[in-house]
Amino acid sequence: MRTLQTERVTAHEIDRVGTLVANRFVFGNETPSDRAGLYGYYQAIMGDLVPAFNYPALIQSVTAEDVQAAVQQYLSPDAYRVVIMKP
Repeated sequence: MRTLQTERVTAHEIDRVGTLVANRFVFGNETPSDRAGLYGYYQAIMGDLVPAFNYPALIQSVTAEDVQAAVQQYLSPDAYRVVIMKP
């Protein structure tokens, strides 16, 4: 069985998801009201607006190695359950 614990996602998958996430972020913050909410959130939570400005570039800089390292650190292969639903 393939798992992210042992196999990396492909560069194509990383690029595709990075583009989708970055685009959603950019297009989801088009109006002045959207941007005001975003900047307010970053200022209140992080005390800094720079991460809001750099978010698309940061998302697109994630590598397959980064994803696998996060999976290995935070997702235990023993901490899952299977649910089977029958009519």
